[in-house]
Amino acid sequence: GGRGGRPKHSTWERDLDLIAELGANTVRVYEVPSVEFLDLCEERGLGVFVGLAWGSHLAFLPPYGDFGEVLASCGAEVFVHPAIDAWIVGNEVPPDIARFLGVGKVQAALEKLVAVVRERAGGALVAYANYPSTEYLNPRNADFVAFNLYLEERDALRSYLARLGVLAGDRPLVVSEFGVDGAKGEVLEMFLEECEGEGVAGAVIFSFCDEWFRGGEDVDGWKFGLVGEGRERKEAFEKVRGSFAWKAARRRPVPVSVVVCTRNGEATLEACLDSLGKLVPPPLEVIVVDDGSRDATPEIARQAGHLVRLVQQEGAGLSAARNRGARESKGEIIAYTDDDCVADSEWLRWLIPAFDDPDVVAAGGPNIPPAPRNEIEAAVAKAPGAPSHVLFDDRRAEHIPGCNLAVRKASLMAVGGFREQYMAAGDDVDFCWRLLERGGEIRYVPAAMVWHHRRASVRAYFRQQAGYGRAEAILYRDHPRRFAPGGGGARWGGIVYSDEPVSALPRPGRRIYHGRFGAAPFQFVYARERYLLRDVLGMCPERGAIVASRWLVFWLALGQPVVRGWARWSKLARNWEPSDGRIEFPSFPRVPPLPRIFCSSLAFWSEESIAREALIARLLEKKYRASDDAISDLESDFMISKITTATEYHGKGGCLTRVRIRGFFPTFFHARRVRNAAYSLGLTDAH
Repeated sequence: GGRGGRPKHSTWERDLDLIAELGANTVRVYEVPSVEFLDLCEERGLGVFVGLAWGSHLAFLPPYGDFGEVLASCGAEVFVHPAIDAWIVGNEVPPDIARFLGVGKVQAALEKLVAVVRERAGGALVAYANYPSTEYLNPRNADFVAFNLYLEERDALRSYLARLGVLAGDRPLVVSEFGVDGAKGEVLEMFLEECEGEGVAGAVIFSFCDEWFRGGEDVDGWKFGLVGEGRERKEAFEKVRGSFAWKAARRRPVPVSVVVCTRNGEATLEACLDSLGKLVPPPLEVIVVDDGSRDATPEIARQAGHLVRLVQQEGAGLSAARNRGARESKGEIIAYTDDDCVADSEWLRWLIPAFDDPDVVAAGGPNIPPAPRNEIEAAVAKAPGAPSHVLFDDRRAEHIPGCNLAVRKASLMAVGGFREQYMAAGDDVDFCWRLLERGGEIRYVPAAMVWHHRRASVRAYFRQQAGYGRAEAILYRDHPRRFAPGGGGARWGGIVYSDEPVSALPRPGRRIYHGRFGAAPFQFVYARERYLLRDVLGMCPERGAIVASRWLVFWLALGQPVVRGWARWSKLARNWEPSDGRIEFPSFPRVPPLPRIFCSSLAFWSEESIAREALIARLLEKKYRASDDAISDLESDFMISKITTATEYHGKGGCLTRVRIRGFFPTFFHARRVRNAAYSLGLTDAH
């Protein structure tokens, strides 16, 4: 910042030299900088996260604002510079504004802004800086998930980072703001340690200096800088110096055996083994179990390197191959992956620490589809039925797919290994359920990633789904209480997560927790995930170069439950059906929306920062009561009405409070009462 405008060139050089001395590699700025500033950053090897400054704290959608002006301004402001690593298209839309405008509409607007900026960004990444009060705003086409956090207590920070790792889906997680008083250097040190421990891709400390401004006005009394206004170094500066580069923690080496089961996998096995040869830390051994291949699979395994050991058997099925790999292994932990997977180089680095907890018997992470090579692969990647993790909460899993599953060898042997009647699928589900029944815990580790190729053709996709259906028939016989009555689909105790991040996309069974009057500091999505055809038709904008055909995805989604269900029922029809009871899981209650037949909108101005909270309190005195739904503040039985409020802060103490009144009957009576309450507080009508 700087008093009255931008700092001088010499000030930039001094500040950037200090930032480079800290060991940081990125600078986040909150408006579009000059080319001179970007040149100075490039000279010092500093990347830049550039923020678009616009009225995201205001009611920016019609009829209250004009979002088109924001989009138009992008064309004039956005320019290409090699120092720019990412564009941050918005920062912390207030929760009352998001709720007032409509959460789905706000997210759609942010996604549109992301798409517009990406067209002009010259290859730089694009994201939106969110925060816990609007956790549900998660643009599905952003390149990474960015969150601003201010949690000073270690356990709370660790728990919330774990939650964000789950919400991020297949995207990297960046903490785009974290700050405390500059005298609390130990808190910043703790923050960087926890970010590294939870697999965060990057972290931004707010702020570098105490001297800063907002909206052209200097901000006083906010001493979060690592240096003071005169650039004197604070305790925090010395604490975080050199702490920005993530380092693998020194720990007792744990012998891990990686097992790859394959059958006719010559097309993908070489890339899989190549990735396993680059693991840090390296595994004790890599065992390739060839389950009766008739192609070049054995030769590829023999040529892979000294760590790879080939074990061959006649075709006995996937479960038998996994058990054979376990018997041949020498490690305390066995990490399974498939021949069509490519492991991240730090896959084991993130998996191994999960076993520090003696209650954890297995652990695994996400399996992410790589960039599609053609339209069919892109469509199959979007279609339902892919291997997915199922979570009880942000750490405890009910199921981890076998393509990314590590287990203690002792625990595997204790449950008798994988059941060999599962020839091609379902073995990992049965195995996880049996581990849980013995009292073990399965840990989900978002940073332990593998890239898992989806099926390359429509025929292969439906063959896979038919195989899953036949496996479910066997699971139904072995675990009848975990299925719907009459041989229906599996009833999970946790939530099934897909590759997409959790977002505000409206679906049945999904509710946003806004808190009383929409003011909860942590607002999140309650969801029991269901894949619906409406999701396919409105699927997320693509981030890659190849766009899936919506109609192809539609027909895949339409045919998937038919093929899978038919295969399941066909196999069940040839076998017995158990007669014992089944567990029924409760569903979320459906709250019918109030008919929007009549609607009135009001706006009130205050020069003294009198905001919505004061107006709500005054209306509560006038016999209104807190609303029982999530999208309104107040309600009244008289002429059946609901009232929603939001406040825009315009600087210098001025604020604008917007009020919307909805009802089945004309709302003029309630509008008059709201005006009287506003006038009694000293508010005036805004025009």
